[in-house]
Amino acid sequence: MLTSLLAGMLAVVPIRQVAAAGTATLTIDPATTTAGPGDVDSFFDVYLKVDTDTGLFGFDLNVTWADDTLINLDYLTSNATTATLLDGVWGVGTWFMVKSESGGGGGGGGGYYRVVALSTASASSVGIHSLINLHFQIKDGCNFYLHTHITIDTNAKLSDINYSPITISGYSDGMFEITARTPGLKFVLYEPDEHPFEFCKIFQIKVYVNQICATLKDYNLVILYDTELLKLTGVDWTDGVLGSDQTSYTESPLGTVNVVDLGGTTYTGLEDGLLFTLTFHIEFTVSAGHIWRTDNLGPLHAFIKLTGATLSFNEGDWLSGIPMPADLDITVNLIRGDVDCDGDVHVVDLRCVATFYDKTPADTEDWVICSKYDLIDDDIIDIFDLVAVATHIGHGQ
Repeated sequence: MLTSLLAGMLAVVPIRQVAAAGTATLTIDPATTTAGPGDVDSFFDVYLKVDTDTGLFGFDLNVTWADDTLINLDYLTSNATTATLLDGVWGVGTWFMVKSESGGGGGGGGGYYRVVALSTASASSVGIHSLINLHFQIKDGCNFYLHTHITIDTNAKLSDINYSPITISGYSDGMFEITARTPGLKFVLYEPDEHPFEFCKIFQIKVYVNQICATLKDYNLVILYDTELLKLTGVDWTDGVLGSDQTSYTESPLGTVNVVDLGGTTYTGLEDGLLFTLTFHIEFTVSAGHIWRTDNLGPLHAFIKLTGATLSFNEGDWLSGIPMPADLDITVNLIRGDVDCDGDVHVVDLRCVATFYDKTPADTEDWVICSKYDLIDDDIIDIFDLVAVATHIGHGQ
């Protein structure tokens, strides 16, 4: 019976063989994994592979990564998949895992995954084997290119069947990278009133930023508009995501508006974030030959467009090359005689003009208010201006 027991033990205990120590290389495969901002929250796998010229009987391997705000190891899946890999190296049920652990420093400190395993039967074949699987979740993407190294700890230990070290002749680490997310800018047309777009109409353009995942702190935007039909009357930062500290705008030359924010407030969010609101007034020089005075009621077109933008983030320098939103095309209706700008011509418009009958530029204070009622543009409000209104009564009703 003792003889049978000894024979059984010898069948499972590997016999040490005398052989020269081998060499091996360790590699992260694939060497580089590239993702885009749309891949955030998805997963990817990398493998630690060994290429050895002698049979592998055991190993102690540790893989680290530099920044766990970018990627996060799914430990349980990695542990299970690594076990499957070891079945392929040594055979199902013929290996023993001494240690399998992972951890991370948090707050951008990175993480690690360590595995210690050995055979209980025989050494592996020579050549290339996958030993460890790392299953990562992509945790973050940003307005800048981000990357982290996936590194094989150089304290790695490989053993042959003679419990002699296998010399590691080379390490090939890996890299995870995620391309930059491009910020977005957009115009939203807002009408405080329901009047049609015509002479003396007031409307607003709200400027939003989106696709921001870094910490936006400043911006510098350039906006052009049609000065023949429009006038900028103000810029308002109310409800703006960066507040109103150290904000300003300049207009030079006329029609070129530079809006800047160099304040201390910051913003992070992929949804639309209001930066500021532009207020415009539709007005034009109503000279004697102007289309508005020659009974042509066809529309005109005014443009508003964003021509340049740079954004500044806490995480990096000023970012330029931002795609511009589509230009706005404002259709301006030419409703001659609608002096109160309510969209139609009626007796109220006649009363507005009649109130200032006989006024001329000599009536300095009044003329500032009533000059727009000089529809004939002859520097006096008289019967001809009233006729210009009366001949269009009913228009728009």
